Amino acid sequence: MPPNLAWAFRRVSTRIRSLLGFSLAFKAINVLLLAPLTAFVLRSCLTRWGSPSVGNFEIANFLLSSSGVLALLGVGSILLATSYFELAGLLKLLATDELPWWRALSPSTVRLHRLFELGLWQLLAYLLRLLPFLAIIGLTYGLLWRGRDINGLIILKPIEFWIGVGVAGVALAIYFAIALRLFVRWLLAVPTLLFEREVGVTQTLQLSWDRTKGQLKSWLVILATWAGSSILLTAVVAFSMQFVTKWALNQTGDSLKLAIPVTGVILAVNLLVGMSLSVLANTTFAALVLSLYRKRVGDRFLPAAELPPTSQRSVGWSLATGLVLLTTAIASNFVLLRLAGKRQEICR
Repeated sequence: MPPNLAWAFRRVSTRIRSLLGFSLAFKAINVLLLAPLTAFVLRSCLTRWGSPSVGNFEIANFLLSSSGVLALLGVGSILLATSYFELAGLLKLLATDELPWWRALSPSTVRLHRLFELGLWQLLAYLLRLLPFLAIIGLTYGLLWRGRDINGLIILKPIEFWIGVGVAGVALAIYFAIALRLFVRWLLAVPTLLFEREVGVTQTLQLSWDRTKGQLKSWLVILATWAGSSILLTAVVAFSMQFVTKWALNQTGDSLKLAIPVTGVILAVNLLVGMSLSVLANTTFAALVLSLYRKRVGDRFLPAAELPPTSQRSVGWSLATGLVLLTTAIASNFVLLRLAGKRQEICR
């Protein structure tokens, strides 16, 4: 295992209590506030565009319009800022032993507006690099597929179909390679913006770019190892849960009274396991980013006991608070979905 990844796992294990509390609370806030806000912004843009339909062609036409580009920038920036907000909170908790998890949720602690600006600049960079490849795909479509039945091409698969798919596949593969390189070169942007308070947003991107020079291949190996480990663990756990679920349901037989509570327990366990895997992936990634940042910059910008020691909160209290928030968020959104479904039935 690469030293940076080994350090990341050790660091997560020492701060697991605070990381769990923060992660559960953040997921509750995300489900209750941030995700509905993003969906509302996208839905409003679609409605203003004049077509609330969500079909594939309608979405494509919408994204190619001026309103669609603005919506993509707005929604994409919100999504990136949300993920950066979580990453920043985890970085703060991992960087010091003194910070309690609820302090990491403060927007002022991580300067949320600067994270939004960072996400906007990065999204613009990714989109600008995507434009020439979209032009290639559009030109290929116009030369080979325009005026032809798309479903017929997919079913019959003539030579024009394979040429178009090949050109589009190569173009997208080249773009994803460029985007991956850009992702690695900007991997230190969030910790730089978080810990070096005098640095501006655009300067943060340049600093991250400079600090990752000569590290691209080795960092790709580290990230690939982390991603492969996460995927392998998720696959093993998912297979095991599927086996256990089938076995448990088979034990209920034809008894409906027994099947209902067993199903409820299975769903709860699956939800808990899924959240645990998500928390593990997010926290280890944040620890890995912090490890790479320390390797290139050192510890001179990291907070050193910036808060006085606080009274120790029990693990149960932290988990209970996060679970209550998460349950409230899920229940609220479930009620909203049920009300929306009833409204659609009435309209019909």
